[in-house]
Amino acid sequence: MSQTRGRYAGVRDGAQRQPRHVKKSPANRQGQPYAKAPPRDSAQTASIFKTRSFQFLVDAVGAENIALGLQSSMTRVAELTKGERFTPETAFHMETTLGLPHGFFDQSHPVLSVETIARLKSPLDFASLDDERESVTEESNTVLAP
Repeated sequence: MSQTRGRYAGVRDGAQRQPRHVKKSPANRQGQPYAKAPPRDSAQTASIFKTRSFQFLVDAVGAENIALGLQSSMTRVAELTKGERFTPETAFHMETTLGLPHGFFDQSHPVLSVETIARLKSPLDFASLDDERESVTEESNTVLAP
C-alpha cells in the first residue's frame, strides 16, 4: 500500500486534527503600542521653533532676567523652556512685553541686536528709565491754567 504524502498525510479515521501553528494573542496587548505617551494638546504645546527661540533668549539673557522682564516666576520660565503652556498668545505677549521683534518666536534661527540683549540683561535698570520717561511725558502733557 502506498502512503499519502504531503499536507494532509496522516490519520484518516475521522479524528480531529489539531492545527500545527496555534496563533496566540498576548493577554494584555490588545493592539496598543508599547509605550503610549499622554496625548498632547497642540494648542498648549509650543512648536520646536518657539521652544528653540525661547531657549536662545534664555541663554543670551538669563532665565532670571526673563522672569523679571515678564514679571513672572522662574517656574513659569522653566515651563516655557520645555514648551509647556506656550500658546501663540504667550509668544505675542512676550514679544511685546520684552520688546522683541515681531515673529521672534517663529524664526528657526532668531537674532537679537546688542542693544536688545543689553536691555534684557538688566531689566530693572531699563524699568526705572521707562518710569522716568513716563513721568516726564506726563509733566509735559499737563497744561497749567492761567
